[in-house]
Amino acid sequence: MVTSKHRAVKPKRAEAKKAATTVTKRKTRSSTKEVEPSKSEPISSKPISVLQGLVESHQSIAFIGIMHDNLLQTFRNILEEDPNKRWQKIYVFFPSNGCLKTLTRNYSRSMENMIIDKNTYKYSLSNMLSPVVKDLRFMEYDQLFHCGSYWDWNKRGGFIHISPLTWGANAKICPGMNYKWVEKEPSQEYQVYRDGLEYLLGIATTLD
Repeated sequence: MVTSKHRAVKPKRAEAKKAATTVTKRKTRSSTKEVEPSKSEPISSKPISVLQGLVESHQSIAFIGIMHDNLLQTFRNILEEDPNKRWQKIYVFFPSNGCLKTLTRNYSRSMENMIIDKNTYKYSLSNMLSPVVKDLRFMEYDQLFHCGSYWDWNKRGGFIHISPLTWGANAKICPGMNYKWVEKEPSQEYQVYRDGLEYLLGIATTLD
């Protein structure tokens, strides 16, 4: 009798195991189907550059550079995604034409073409940003020793990137340094570069 009971139980266990396996398989298939992305939705969004992320997250920005050829597409991308985006301050510093004459030694373009490029980028940026920036300035200056960018520089959490120009090198490959205001008062280095921007604002002339 004991043997027959064991024989009667074995099929039931086998059936239960088979049923459990079937349920598990069904659940697995169902779960896989649920997480499958819709064909109408993009699997991954377009990557955002470091520059675009910074521009999106700050209100007061100053750019000190040569051509600023990367700014136009950056602002265009942001405004296409959010037409209501606004900024408090945008300052863009260009080298004077005299500076460009010296810089052409490190660039493949002639001085005349660099001047044309400068005016073209300034005109295009002005048209794009004038409606969305409260305080928009385009300036040029002669004393070009550094390139850099300033991000909400007058308040805690501000960020300054400085790239000293290296002799004989294209400005785009010169190494840079970053300074962030994290304590109650900014570091001495941060203050020096912040004062440098104020100095530039005092000596630079408006680029018409």
